[in-house]
Amino acid sequence: MPFCDVCGQRLPVEGDCPECLRREEALIEEALNTEPPGDDHLTLQLEAEGLTPEQARAEIQDPRTLRLMLEFGGLENILNDRNATEGLRLGILARDPAILYGLYYYAKARKPKGKRGPKPDPQSGQYKWEQAMSLRAQGHTYGQVAMRMYDDPKQAKRAAALVSTGKAKAQPAKPRPAEAAQPMPARPPVTKPHPT
Repeated sequence: MPFCDVCGQRLPVEGDCPECLRREEALIEEALNTEPPGDDHLTLQLEAEGLTPEQARAEIQDPRTLRLMLEFGGLENILNDRNATEGLRLGILARDPAILYGLYYYAKARKPKGKRGPKPDPQSGQYKWEQAMSLRAQGHTYGQVAMRMYDDPKQAKRAAALVSTGKAKAQPAKPRPAEAAQPMPARPPVTKPHPT
């Protein structure tokens, strides 16, 4: 006689276990009849301020409220509240301009500013321009620096550019000319002639 792989009971015939099928159907029925998991913390805050549950739900699902939440609180707060998540979903499906602008603003604020900078060499801990400057300070020519760094003496111009970058970074910022540092004189007040 065959046995069930899940519960280990003896099966009268080959096939699915009737006990496991009943348990699975009960779990599905229970899942369909329970509310989806989620938090109502935003809705509960509005209810604590004196709104009814329906008013709080309507306020949380309002596109203007969701836009402000996206701009200031972030998407995480919306996704943690099931009513706010539902409002966001409905707003996206309806292509609501306030919701779309809020999502655009959220995505734009999350983008990194500019490119990542150069990283130092993992073995020596020096940047390439520092390596080139130290080799140059030891008396090596640009061709020799290029041979050491790139295994190609034809990269001498590249080595020279690295040394130039290092010199620019090593120099302090140039002071501004004295006349440029002076504040602009205040403009005299405009007076209108008095009609006589």
